[in-house]
Amino acid sequence: MKLSKIVFLFILIIIVFIFINLNTLINNYYFYQAEQKLLFNDFYGAFSGYEKLLSNNDPTINPYLRYRYGNLAVAYALTQRQFNLEPDAKILKRAIEIQIENSQKEWPYFTRNYLLAGELSNYLKNFESALKYLEKARELSPHRPDVYLELAKTYMLSGDYKKSREYLNQAFKYDAQNPQALWQELILNIFEKKDIQENFSKLNAIKYNFLNFSSLSDLAWAYEQAGNQKKAESYRNLIIKLQDLFFSRQS
Repeated sequence: MKLSKIVFLFILIIIVFIFINLNTLINNYYFYQAEQKLLFNDFYGAFSGYEKLLSNNDPTINPYLRYRYGNLAVAYALTQRQFNLEPDAKILKRAIEIQIENSQKEWPYFTRNYLLAGELSNYLKNFESALKYLEKARELSPHRPDVYLELAKTYMLSGDYKKSREYLNQAFKYDAQNPQALWQELILNIFEKKDIQENFSKLNAIKYNFLNFSSLSDLAWAYEQAGNQKKAESYRNLIIKLQDLFFSRQS
C-alpha cells in the first residue's frame, strides 16, 4: 500500500513537472530541430524552426532567438555570396525586423542588434538604412572596432572610398592589429584598384590564414566588384581546386 502511494506520488510529480515545463520542452525540441538543419546548411529549414519558436512568445528565450536569427541570416547571406548567388531578400528583411524588435523590447542596449541590422542591410544594398543602424550601434558602443569596420564596409560598398578609409582608420585606432580590419583594408584596396602586397605582408605577420574557402571567396567577390573579372575567375578556380583537394582527402 505504501509502495503504491509512493509510485503514485512519483508519477504525479513527473506530470506536474512536465505540465510546468511543457512550453520549455516544446521550445527545446524546435530549437534542436532548427540546429540540426544548420548542420546540413538547410537555412530555410532552420529559419522555419526559429519562426515556430518565436511564435511561442517565450520571453525567457525570445531575445536570444532573435539574436541567433540575425546571425543565421548573416551566415546565409555570406554563403549565398560565396556561391555567387543572391540571398532571399524576404529572409534578410525579416531578420532585420527581428533585430529591431529585439532592440525595442528585451535588449535595448545590445549593440550587436544594430550591427546585425546594418550588416544585413548592406547585403540588401540598402546603404541608407545600414548607416542609420550602424550609427545607433556607434552611439551605444563608441569604442568597438567592429562598429567602425561595418561603417567602413558600408561606405566602401556605396562607393565613398574616402569615408570608408576614415572609418577603417578609426577601427585601427582601437585595435592596430585587428585581423578583420587588416582584411577589410585589403578589400578596400582592391576596390580602389591599389596594390595589395603590403596588405598580404601585414596579414602574414600576424599569421592570418587567408588560404581558405571564405577568404578566397571574399577576394573573388572583391575583384568582381572592382571589375577585374579575370582575377575574380582565378580565385574562383583556386577555390574549386581546394574543394577537390579537401574532398579527395575525406574519401
